[in-house]
Amino acid sequence: MGLSFWKEKAILYYRRNGFWKSVKQAFKKIKDAVFPESDIIYYADLIDLKNSGPIEQDGILVVERKTSDELSAAEKDALFEQVGQKMIEPQIAERFDRGASAWFVYWQEQVAGMVWTLAGDTMEPFYYFIPPKDVHVFNNVIFPKYRGKRINPALLETVLIRLSERGFIRAYIETLASNLAERKSLARTSFQPMGTARKKKRKNRQITQWSADLPE
Repeated sequence: MGLSFWKEKAILYYRRNGFWKSVKQAFKKIKDAVFPESDIIYYADLIDLKNSGPIEQDGILVVERKTSDELSAAEKDALFEQVGQKMIEPQIAERFDRGASAWFVYWQEQVAGMVWTLAGDTMEPFYYFIPPKDVHVFNNVIFPKYRGKRINPALLETVLIRLSERGFIRAYIETLASNLAERKSLARTSFQPMGTARKKKRKNRQITQWSADLPE
């Protein structure tokens, strides 16, 4: 990713959050680069979900998109507003080219968030190999003004059930140990924590540190 990508990302964050939060975020990025934080790795067994149903919640609709042409104007606008058009368009194209699906959740007919899934692979080097019948769930986000409404568990559980109906065996997702809101949300789904992991780079090699201990 070039300099223009990171410049636009910084400008977008500054406009949305102001000077002091931007400074705090910059220091956090530096700290994370030097002292990477652990992820909690979750898994969900999909076979037993076939006869269950999604978490019922009035006003919730989940839709799947497999190509850029399938994206609605409202979905594109939501992504551009949250991430920035120059940054998100290349990511969308790359992910669809790799066979990923974008799942959008609507709340009261408004685009409230999304999550990506990719079967048998990951977009970036992961902690372990993903077999063809397993799925990586990633970049899960509920847009700020829709948070706190328990939309995310309904989105994730619906996606897991759809994957189960297609014959997939397991799904994996990860979140930072410090992301308490996401951990609380995942606790309301079929995902179960399996341990923590941390990646370190040594020249052209990736070293993964595993632990069965889970943070409180």
